[in-house]
Amino acid sequence: EGACGPGRTEHRQGKRAGVIKFAGGGTRRAKDWSPDVKDGLYPAFLDFTKKSLKELKDGGHTYTLRGMIWHQGESDAGLTAEAYQKLLTTFIGRVRADLGVPALPFGIGEVYDNGKRDAVRAAQKATAADVTGAFLVSADGLKTSDGGTHFDAASQIELGERFAAGMEKALAGR
Repeated sequence: EGACGPGRTEHRQGKRAGVIKFAGGGTRRAKDWSPDVKDGLYPAFLDFTKKSLKELKDGGHTYTLRGMIWHQGESDAGLTAEAYQKLLTTFIGRVRADLGVPALPFGIGEVYDNGKRDAVRAAQKATAADVTGAFLVSADGLKTSDGGTHFDAASQIELGERFAAGMEKALAGR
């Protein structure tokens, strides 16, 4: 859980796009992804992202941070919708500030509906509606390989296509 989009590059209209991926499984937003936990995932994510961008620059490349995708929340199912929404909203603001891109489009991947994550799903939808530049990527119709948490291969591909479509729409609206 928790992912930030050097993975691979793709040529598009004479330009290349790169993906910086950082992830940790089975993590909680409040504990594992807290910017205030010195040895947590957030400081590691920020360091990894900045080092990756420096490598691009040192290699003679120019870049523009165009967006971030985030898929996390299964381990936070015990939180109220209000608590998770506050955590996620604060997280988006902190990412934007720390990366120096105040209007960075931010895609929120909806967690799978296994009947136990209603609060997180509601918070994800509310955050996408309330935070400028954030958008929800629906998990509707997707299937899991393990009865309710991890998407099967076909659904992972579909989710990725939904993230791409959402990001493309978000970027077009800027």
